[in-house]
Amino acid sequence: MENKQTYKEKAQHGTQDFPFAYYGEITRTWNDFYVPPHWHEEAEIICLLKGQAEVRIAEQTFLVKEKTVLFVPPNQLHHVYQVDNSQAELCSFVFHPDFVSSLEKDRIKKDQLSILLSDTPKGTFIIYPESNHQEQVTELLKEMMLFSEGQPDFFELQIKGLLLQLLGYLLLSTKVKARETMTQRIQKDRAKTVLRYINRHYPEKIQLADLAASVSLSKEQFSRFFKETFKQSPMHFLTQFRLQKTVELLQTTEKTIAEIAQLTGFDTSNYLAACFKKYFQMTPSEFREKT
Repeated sequence: MENKQTYKEKAQHGTQDFPFAYYGEITRTWNDFYVPPHWHEEAEIICLLKGQAEVRIAEQTFLVKEKTVLFVPPNQLHHVYQVDNSQAELCSFVFHPDFVSSLEKDRIKKDQLSILLSDTPKGTFIIYPESNHQEQVTELLKEMMLFSEGQPDFFELQIKGLLLQLLGYLLLSTKVKARETMTQRIQKDRAKTVLRYINRHYPEKIQLADLAASVSLSKEQFSRFFKETFKQSPMHFLTQFRLQKTVELLQTTEKTIAEIAQLTGFDTSNYLAACFKKYFQMTPSEFREKT
């Protein structure tokens, strides 16, 4: 496993003594994404509330529709794409594996939870609308949402109980997959390496050859690998990444547009403004005034 600080999502999910967080009504955060590419040491349950979307977890891609529930094991790169300009809405529950762990020698932890919470998952954990347990799972999700939002007395214990039930249904729906191949492992490591490189060097001038060299591929090999993994060209992805950093600086600092352009890797403030308007239908200054 790579150093967990490299391109690990920085957000804290829940608190140290209650490592669970609920994120409701998620819509697009980047132009093409509902959830941008990221990974974290927590596990995550994603539920599509409306519409359809494409979910990629490690090397697997799922085209999912309303009422589909997916489980993302810890330390797995994952992202959710928009499909054919359709609108979708989703929610997620993020929790640390320790939150549901029990005694070290407990059979539940050793023989059941380990299947879900291992760094090398042993199956595909997804519940489709037509699945046998979909009705029970939907009710569990609704209760978890209500307890997360209302936070009545002892809501923490209620959430933990509901979550354990939900994990049980995910295990029942498991499709055991073949052992991860060496090729799949290499591709997964390459994806994390590229994301780490972009995260470190996005303020600099980055060429396609630089990205390819970071994983020891030719430009042609790299472009093919990147498109297969992230569903878009490397330079398009880099622009979106820089725009996300631009948004963060517009919201959290009073730096000028020219300063932000320099800090985020855009050649000039005019080029930043043009890219920003293309993606957000407004200028950086207009965005700052609205937020």
